[in-house]
Amino acid sequence: MWLYKDGVLLEDKSKNLVDRVKEIIGLEFKQFRQVMLLPQGEFNTFLKVNSSGKSEILARITGTDIYERISNRVFNRNKELELKLKYRRGDG
Repeated sequence: MWLYKDGVLLEDKSKNLVDRVKEIIGLEFKQFRQVMLLPQGEFNTFLKVNSSGKSEILARITGTDIYERISNRVFNRNKELELKLKYRRGDG
């Protein structure tokens, strides 16, 4: 594989190619993939959905949906423990 820019050979070794591409575009592969996913497959959907739908799409593309899931689990666990504590105190 070769990497050219403006007709000039920048890299001809496969093992160095990924590093050179990162250097040129300033993004890791995962970041590049995330940036490209919206235009490729989600753009029309993104334009048509409401703002909460847009948030869901962006969370899925960027991988931040895991934080929402963690937050929900922590919230639910906290509620559960509060109820147990209330019951043990005789409040519930």
